[in-house]
Amino acid sequence: MNDNNDAGVLGIGMIPDSEYKQRLKRIQAEMEARNLDLIVGYSSENEPHHARYLADFAPNFDFAGFLIPQRGEAALLTGGPESIVYAKSISKIRKILIHPFLLETSAPPYPETEHLRFSHLIPQVTDVKKVRRVGLAGANIFPYNLY
Repeated sequence: MNDNNDAGVLGIGMIPDSEYKQRLKRIQAEMEARNLDLIVGYSSENEPHHARYLADFAPNFDFAGFLIPQRGEAALLTGGPESIVYAKSISKIRKILIHPFLLETSAPPYPETEHLRFSHLIPQVTDVKKVRRVGLAGANIFPYNLY
């Protein structure tokens, strides 16, 4: 993606892609200072701010989350087929993964993902063999089922 400094809708300047990359770098530097291996975050249609801050992604169909390793590429998490297409078209985080608990509450069966868990996703963002310390972004809205 190119940095976009053009005026957006209503003449408001767009946040350049480089700003999103810098946000992740600052978070990863803070993770190193706090000895965190991973940050897991959660966002919903009513509480989109965590995913918007990191990826410019606001969940509309399903819920969203993210995994940020202390080193390496972060991943945006989404729940279903519609959200994956939407996320791939706008997210500033390029790695998009599926977590079945992020599907909308009235979703039809999605058997391709029903057995996926964080234990399957974490190795896709970090090569740390044993994640010891995890930070939560949005802990006050984080669904119990995701733990």
